[in-house]
Amino acid sequence: MGLFSKNNDTTKLSERWITEGKQFKDQLNAFLDAIYKGGDGPEEPQETRVDIAEAVYHKAIELNKAGEHKKLRELFPPAYEPFQQYYDGISRSINQVIVLKDNRIVVRADGNVYTDDGNVYLLENDKVTKQKGVRAIGISANKDFMVKVTKKEIQIVKDWNSEPIHIFKYPKGYGKATENIKVANFKKEGLIVLSATVFNDGKRVILATTNGIFIVGDTGSECLLPTQKMLPEFIENFYEEYDEDETFEVSLDYFHAALSPDNMKIATGFQMSEHFIFEEKNKQFELTSKIQARSEYPHAVGFHDKLNHIALASCHYQQSGVIGMDLKHLPLEANTSWYQDFDDRFDQMNDNIWIFSILPYKEGYLLGANNGYIWYINPKNPEDKAYLHVGGTIMSMDFTADKKHLVVGTFSGYVIKFDMTATERDKTLVTDMNVKETNRWAIWQDTEPLIW
Repeated sequence: MGLFSKNNDTTKLSERWITEGKQFKDQLNAFLDAIYKGGDGPEEPQETRVDIAEAVYHKAIELNKAGEHKKLRELFPPAYEPFQQYYDGISRSINQVIVLKDNRIVVRADGNVYTDDGNVYLLENDKVTKQKGVRAIGISANKDFMVKVTKKEIQIVKDWNSEPIHIFKYPKGYGKATENIKVANFKKEGLIVLSATVFNDGKRVILATTNGIFIVGDTGSECLLPTQKMLPEFIENFYEEYDEDETFEVSLDYFHAALSPDNMKIATGFQMSEHFIFEEKNKQFELTSKIQARSEYPHAVGFHDKLNHIALASCHYQQSGVIGMDLKHLPLEANTSWYQDFDDRFDQMNDNIWIFSILPYKEGYLLGANNGYIWYINPKNPEDKAYLHVGGTIMSMDFTADKKHLVVGTFSGYVIKFDMTATERDKTLVTDMNVKETNRWAIWQDTEPLIW
């Protein structure tokens, strides 16, 4: 890798790693407990194992090659902080995580999701397998169907290793609004897909891509966003910058989409838009609601799986915001920005964390933030809250089918599995929740994925 030098004596290295790691986590938990209770606490502790991170990295590779990853976890319990100085050079962002019904995990590790395809891996307790030819992944809410996006097509499977039961073509373009101009050939040039969500019947897929939000299925494709009404403005802006003979294509930032549990609503948006909610009517999704973002730029969205509720996250370099809303208020148009009196149809969930991933949990949501924390927030009860520090931006999250285990993917290249049924706080974690880490994988540059 070029960033790490030779290692030290294993026994001494392990003793120091464990002793100093426990001391750091104990002190950090005490520090945070005091802060979140509103009182004065001890000084914030400093991680003291930075100087041996190189050696531990080499041990991780050595023990993985020998098939001794369980020994690795015993000798060197996983930690985020000691390697912090190296992440800029070694990490790969885990932008997609899905957990299959049999509890196997599939992830996509990227360099830059906006410009490049990443690599997809199947993770098992004792094995990591690269999935050749797969450029993006997704799963239905009921976990009955999975999608594999390849360079040629979009495949729906019932079992990860089985033959496709449906094969969908790439979107052909943007619909009637662009029928008189030359548009990009997505099948030839490909689509950079951030997320793929399968409908519960396995017959359609939502693709959130740099070139638009699309619904694809057996009967063809539909460009959901930009809408047909929006596209003339996109076309005009495009040809103000490019020559008339250039091939038209949409370019979106912060693009995202989520499908409601009943598959009747889609919430979506991008950097310069409002929050949009589409509802299916007569087998067609229609834009029924527009919600001005709390902050400047819509960035993430998630429906609750049991409550008739949605969480909407937006961001800005100065301040970000998360609001919630009961879906009984749909359809609507509303302005929830800081510059307006707060609309009492909405729940003010948070006004300072930049959220990258949202997952329903209990009576609220797990919010994966750019500061390395997962925050549990109940939109109806501000006192019902908790935190779990993972480290690195929390890019993706999914539960096992029984909701007993949470799997998290981070910008630092970690995939981490947590037992959510633990009866006490795991002392190796920075958290006020009763959770326990059970598995970790490090998917870093220039080396095979490490089981930790």
